[in-house]
Amino acid sequence: MSSLHAVASRVASGSDWFGRLRSFTTMLEGRPLRERISLAWDKATNLTAAPLRRARGKPTRPRRDDVYSRYFRAVMGYVPRYFSGRVVLFWPADEPCRHVDDPTHGWRGFADSVEVFTVPGDHSTIITDHIDAIAAQLANYL
Repeated sequence: MSSLHAVASRVASGSDWFGRLRSFTTMLEGRPLRERISLAWDKATNLTAAPLRRARGKPTRPRRDDVYSRYFRAVMGYVPRYFSGRVVLFWPADEPCRHVDDPTHGWRGFADSVEVFTVPGDHSTIITDHIDAIAAQLANYL
């Protein structure tokens, strides 16, 4: 789901709504499917029930609901398949590991080999402020 968070961040950087959506989808990670569906349903119900203000530069309610609906379907419909190869994972140093007993941050079950590199920064700044650290490591694989 991390790549979906990155896409949401890039699509509407500076948008409080997408920031909250990214935080919400981060909360879903690692939870069983039934629980993710229940939490997402509750969140969608609360969003539609809450009064929404229309402000200049922000999407209208139907547009916002459509974007959320598409994003929700993408997140809930994604089923990772096993990859019979090597995965290189760049993990932000400022992000907590949700899988304390797994040094691959949960990727062990999805690939034959997982190499993890810790990059300075957080979810957003690893690609904005610390891209040189990623590029240096990535050059070894190209």
